[in-house]
Amino acid sequence: MMQNPFEGHSGRMALQSEGDDNLRYIIMSTPKVARYERYTFVFAGEKNATPRTMNTEPEPISPKNYELMRRRIVPTFSWHSKDAFFRNGFGYFLAEDGQMAACAFSSGISRDYVDIGVETEEKYRGKGYGKIVATAMVKETLRRGKIPVWGCDIRNEASMKLAMSVGFEITGTHPWYKYETL
Repeated sequence: MMQNPFEGHSGRMALQSEGDDNLRYIIMSTPKVARYERYTFVFAGEKNATPRTMNTEPEPISPKNYELMRRRIVPTFSWHSKDAFFRNGFGYFLAEDGQMAACAFSSGISRDYVDIGVETEEKYRGKGYGKIVATAMVKETLRRGKIPVWGCDIRNEASMKLAMSVGFEITGTHPWYKYETL
């Protein structure tokens, strides 16, 4: 996370290395740093991904439902504060039985792009909720005149399939590095 992100920026930062063997050597020489691979996607066109059997409409993320989002990939993962998210970000939320079932949100925003983050609570997976909120995010991103962006670890097959179901196509992979703590 950036310490003091500029206005409109989520503050989320990642280190990616493409073709720089010296940088890769320096990174991998650092104790506790692990190398992983991420899929890169390009948005190929909007798909109507909402399951026909679902009558559920997502609601915008608001102060009312924000506190229900307690999983890993939620706005607090990407934005340095709740206020920063509501000032610059956006997203959608589905609840079931007063709990978060799924959310999709802007995990990063630039002038032209919106990086989409999605989380579905474990007990609600396989019900189509991720597709509902991801579709809402794609539509809202396009309505704002921006290009939706998706990326995920190659080990996350569910995210890869969800991305493809809402209009993304895999274009390749790239390395990413993480400082592993115990």
